[in-house]
Amino acid sequence: MPKFMNIDLLGNLEKIMRINTRSYQSDFEWDRETLLDAAANVDNVPLRDRTYLWMSHPCGTWCVKEKDVFLEPACAHNIWSYYAGETSQRILAYAVEVMRIEDKKAVGNLYPLDYRKHVESVKDAAIPADRIRMVYEKGERFENRNKSLSK
Repeated sequence: MPKFMNIDLLGNLEKIMRINTRSYQSDFEWDRETLLDAAANVDNVPLRDRTYLWMSHPCGTWCVKEKDVFLEPACAHNIWSYYAGETSQRILAYAVEVMRIEDKKAVGNLYPLDYRKHVESVKDAAIPADRIRMVYEKGERFENRNKSLSK
């Protein structure tokens, strides 16, 4: 598959979304905010924390951190895997590397993915998250996964 290097991420993702997403196009505003924030903080954040998986489907878009997709049962894992069985929907999926801000645009790399094949590889490679970290405004809390699931 082709890769697209050093491009205007938001401009290109928005074009994809407008063609493929019929309902809930406003979801893209969340994606825009996420990717712009990552682009504004490239000096403080390693590339692994600026790599996302993005999808456009007929009823919205999703943008999740790639590393979180491989943690089961993380929210990102569940979101990314959810649509794999819905073969009637056209899902366009990309790996997104955020590199920098240039002329007030988030610039980076897009790698097209075969969504359903990618979900299978995620399921094969996912690791269990045995401990969950919850971050609050005034602190954080850790909880063992077995304890939280048994309640």
